[in-house]
Amino acid sequence: MVNENDTENRGNFLGLVHLHGKYDSVLCEHVTMLKMQKKIILSYLSPEIQKEFIHCLGNHVRTKILAEVREAKNELDIQNCRGQAYDNAAVMSGRHSGVQMRIKAVNQNAQFVACTNHSLNLVGVHAASIAVDSVSFFGSMEKVFNYFSSSTHCWKALTGVTGQGFMRLIETQWSSRYEAVSIMKTHYAEILEVLESLAGNTAENAATRSDAGLLLNALQSLSFLAFLGLWSRVLVDNRDVLVNDGFDYAKNICEDLGIEITLRRIRNLKIMAGEKAADAGLTYENRLRQEMFESRDRIIQEIKTRFQQLNELDVKYSFLTPTNLLNPEYKCKVEEEHCDIDVDGNREGEVAQFRCFG
Repeated sequence: MVNENDTENRGNFLGLVHLHGKYDSVLCEHVTMLKMQKKIILSYLSPEIQKEFIHCLGNHVRTKILAEVREAKNELDIQNCRGQAYDNAAVMSGRHSGVQMRIKAVNQNAQFVACTNHSLNLVGVHAASIAVDSVSFFGSMEKVFNYFSSSTHCWKALTGVTGQGFMRLIETQWSSRYEAVSIMKTHYAEILEVLESLAGNTAENAATRSDAGLLLNALQSLSFLAFLGLWSRVLVDNRDVLVNDGFDYAKNICEDLGIEITLRRIRNLKIMAGEKAADAGLTYENRLRQEMFESRDRIIQEIKTRFQQLNELDVKYSFLTPTNLLNPEYKCKVEEEHCDIDVDGNREGEVAQFRCFG
């Protein structure tokens, strides 16, 4: 039983019902009748019915998948599994008690492949958190989004000079950070102008002016601009050039806009918790460069560690790549080099067939 006169907060299911009712005459008539009733009636759209619909749909999808698997491999036997892939959650990919290890305990030929998108996302997340100034940089970026998105007036002022809004930084989607950094770098001067206008406009309320002023201070610093230049070019093939280019970008902007470059020395080790003795006496500029190198090195380290297993699988099954399969000069030595791979005896005949398709 459900009251269809209450159209607020319908939820996904009822929202779809009303949407499809615009194109299906039978469903449209049913929805219209429910709206015209002045009392609660039997609608077949209650939460219990919704769960039953979802259960039926889930069973149908599952049955369809199982039918296709059984047609190809005579029942769904775990021993026929040769690959398994999940995200990097410990419960799934854990090396001791994760699902992938439980399956390998039953079938050692079921090779685990971590989700590459998730792995790459974690590379960026961990690299961004290695240095204090890097954390502060992304914190300032998040504050920029929060400030402008909290008011339609401020958002309109931003889009008026940039032609677009500003991306929210989502922990699970590294691409959102790249897009936000790209917007900031492309429209840095325009964003500063908008903040200056809002901070100096007496018609704005005190909170709007104050927050704009705080953001101006955060954005007009050498460390913010250095990491803006660094993260706008996330590449790992040339460590020195990448950091130096990012730092030079920051210094040039500071000189053009008259932003002060602080060159203080770090003498008191007690102020810097966990600071290494070797870092004592570094200038502000050198310390900032060091943090940028740490972020770059963390990216390289994370990529090597997280994609090592994927590289091993790539080498192990390189004989299956189209380049090798279609190369008549390539000599497949699977049985000699990888005796743990179960290969059919008619390997040469299968390779010849692949070449015909090529």
